[in-house]
Amino acid sequence: MITIQIADRLALLSIEADGRNALSVADMRCLAAYLGQTDEVDGYILYGIGRSFSSGLALQTGENVPNVDEQFKDLGAALEELLDAIISCPRPVVAAVSGHAIGAGLLMMAAADHVLALDNPKAKFGLPEVRLDVHITPLMARVLRKRFEEKHILRMLTAEGFCSLDVLVGWDVLDAEPFDSEEALLAAARAYLLRLQSHTASFARCKTALVR
Repeated sequence: MITIQIADRLALLSIEADGRNALSVADMRCLAAYLGQTDEVDGYILYGIGRSFSSGLALQTGENVPNVDEQFKDLGAALEELLDAIISCPRPVVAAVSGHAIGAGLLMMAAADHVLALDNPKAKFGLPEVRLDVHITPLMARVLRKRFEEKHILRMLTAEGFCSLDVLVGWDVLDAEPFDSEEALLAAARAYLLRLQSHTASFARCKTALVR
């Protein structure tokens, strides 16, 4: 489930779902739609409630559900829509990462303009797609290069396990030192967006030029 809270023309988009905030097709399309509502919003915070920012894509199990290949096709298309919405959004987008960011969660984090994180030593970060035989698309590669050096992308794609928050800090992925509480994390995200409110139009022009 995706919820939106707007205050001071800033939107907090919260992800709360079973399976450590795994993203369904509906979740991703909902997020993409919210990111397109820029008339009354000057900035967005993407936030995962609980121990995960997002643990990836939500695959259904049981009878009378599409097979895995069909599900990945639909989920992959929705993920591409979401990533495009984040990088092309004319308003600043902050990823407030409280925990695990895996697969689609890591891509969503990498697409954001500003990345902040909770000091959570149990948080895991990674891209298990290669082991699942899921292809990295050109858009996904572009998003990863926005936040990570190529050697670090290759390490994540080929690693047996996942990276820790300390590793991401060492790679200079975050835009600030990790925060000691979720309240401080969200407050810092809001403070960043509030600083940009006085020049929203110039930020939009700059971001549009970079995306092109």
